[in-house]
Amino acid sequence: AGLEQRLKKHRAALATPIRSVGRLELIDHDSMDWCGTGWRIEDDLIVTNRHVASLFAERQGSLFRFRLNQAGKQVRTRVDFREEYRQPESDEHVIARVLWIAPDVSEAPDMAILQVV
Repeated sequence: AGLEQRLKKHRAALATPIRSVGRLELIDHDSMDWCGTGWRIEDDLIVTNRHVASLFAERQGSLFRFRLNQAGKQVRTRVDFREEYRQPESDEHVIARVLWIAPDVSEAPDMAILQVV
């Protein structure tokens, strides 16, 4: 069977996991409106890739902070669990904090954890 038929068989099983994946959107970034995807692992926690989170956040001492754009304004981020290509619906949640970004070394996972409100 073709891929489309195989996916149809699993449509019900895929519905819940698909709703937990969202697009990470950027506000006040100098050149990007969105930067990747994240997926919900708890009601208030999102996991994304380190290389994605590094576009809007950085380590500052033992904490993480949102980057500043060229005008000195903080880049803000939200996750949208509904918006897709040619679909105007949205389900947006503000990324309140960056809890962790893995170090950029080969043995560390390409992962970051974000807190949503």
